[in-house]
Amino acid sequence: MQDYSKEDVLKIYSNWESYFHKVDDIYRWQPNPGNSDTCLVSVAINPRNFEDSFISWCPVANMCYKILTEGNDFGYALCHRIIILAMATIGQGCAIVSDTKDEGLKNKLCKMAYEEATYIVYHDLALADLLFEIICVCASAGKAQFLRRTWLLRLLAFQYVDGCFGYYDVETKLCNSHTTALASAAYSAAVRYIVQEFY
Repeated sequence: MQDYSKEDVLKIYSNWESYFHKVDDIYRWQPNPGNSDTCLVSVAINPRNFEDSFISWCPVANMCYKILTEGNDFGYALCHRIIILAMATIGQGCAIVSDTKDEGLKNKLCKMAYEEATYIVYHDLALADLLFEIICVCASAGKAQFLRRTWLLRLLAFQYVDGCFGYYDVETKLCNSHTTALASAAYSAAVRYIVQEFY
């Protein structure tokens, strides 16, 4: 994947405030949290293919095909499209459309996610939770370009002394479980990459 300048990503995305509000309106986009969960269940009910030699086909609800091919290309909706594809390949050993089309779509979606991640980085990581999710889903899908040392180091600023990431509820002393889980997965992907490549 190519590196993008600030000017490159500013041409792709709207102004920051408009983009921020669009991303925050998660129930407006496809997939939204509800139908994303429906699609994950639709993938999960397929029997697990334990054969490494071939990828089987896993039928899913019709809505899920449409979400994968026509869903929104930014924010959490984009990430959840990648998660659905990853759940099929990694989790079930199957393809939703075909192994080559699924892989091509995953590559296309991760390319868009890389542009979006760069946009977030250029805006002082103001959507750290989304950036962690982008890194997590695409690095887990084998895209090492998302494991940028500068990004991961800067994201450490969102960690509290007790290890939590993201917003911290002072009254209940509870971590933001979503951001902390994503951060753990992103840093785990980085460690896995280092071990696989250098040891």
